[in-house]
Amino acid sequence: EDCIILIDGLNEAEFHKPDYGDTVASFITKIISKFPNWLKLIVTVRTSLL
Repeated sequence: EDCIILIDGLNEAEFHKPDYGDTVASFITKIISKFPNWLKLIVTVRTSLL
């Protein structure tokens, strides 16, 4: 059975990025290839802010 993780407003998290380390987006980019096949990720962004 699949498990779904929903991240809503990913671009809004970029406004609160730490002074060091990864942002949420860069962290996901690094680890997504390690996700098992049953783990799905749905991400939304606000296009009006891009």
